[in-house]
Amino acid sequence: MKNTSTLFACTLAALSFTAIPGKSEETAKNTETVTAPEPAKKAAPAKAAEKTVIDYLSDKLVDANGKKIAPEALKGKTVGIYFSAEWCPPCKQFTPLLVDFRNKNKDAFEVVFVSSDSSEAEKKDYMLKEKMKWPTLAGVESPAGGMLSQAFQIQGIPTLIIITPDGTPLTPNGREHVTMDPKGALKMWQDAAAKIPTS
Repeated sequence: MKNTSTLFACTLAALSFTAIPGKSEETAKNTETVTAPEPAKKAAPAKAAEKTVIDYLSDKLVDANGKKIAPEALKGKTVGIYFSAEWCPPCKQFTPLLVDFRNKNKDAFEVVFVSSDSSEAEKKDYMLKEKMKWPTLAGVESPAGGMLSQAFQIQGIPTLIIITPDGTPLTPNGREHVTMDPKGALKMWQDAAAKIPTS
């Protein structure tokens, strides 16, 4: 996984992962801090506030049956953007772990599924079979999903990108954290988020 600092075209602020200490050397390499571009100098008239990842997702969420989900579903929660597909063998191994993790932490953690399935029916079947009660983006290989994949430079699946409640990208190593430390992963993310300087 490459480190990421990029822009959603005209919609999202620069993405920058924040390193989470205390992990293995390999994980630490994958979570090195990436410095976002310097913000533009103050100018008049002031530009509208740039959208965060959470802002971008909030009006695009549906359930497995395609029913619209209220934007408030992500409010105040740590979010895992889950890139996955039914045809992917490693996804079939990890998804049940993530379903269990999410259900045990649903008051403070939510998943948004970005599908790489070949059809809407295949995605729906995958979500229902694995009991994914979390939101997804409408369609498969959607423009929104493609933008997220490009922004986070997704090289393979399954990948779980962790986002803080205020929309700051935290780490691309959510899959490893949930697999290796399901009881402590959420607290580790929350503690790391609390140390991020506020502007």
